[in-house]
Amino acid sequence: MPQWTQVQVPMKRIASVLEAHGVSGKTFFKIDTQGFEWHVLQGMESWLSCRDDWLLKMEFAPQWLDSQGIDALELLKYLDARYEFAEFLERIPFGTPNSEALFA
Repeated sequence: MPQWTQVQVPMKRIASVLEAHGVSGKTFFKIDTQGFEWHVLQGMESWLSCRDDWLLKMEFAPQWLDSQGIDALELLKYLDARYEFAEFLERIPFGTPNSEALFA
């Protein structure tokens, strides 16, 4: 297996980006970060906790979480303590026309 080059990149919390751009109204997020979902959620928490007009689609893959040192059960407890969440087995089809269709 080849050695991967490590690159340092600047990081910003998603909440600060949303606030800087004045994001408001119904907002849809898709998180697929190969086990870093907890970290992304924590970076959004200040924004998510003061609003109720958003939807978030997130992959839940315990093996990816474990590979990043995250306990899947702890992530579920974190979600349960803060948000209403559910397993949604259907796919969101490509070409969904707008966010109103997602919230319908």
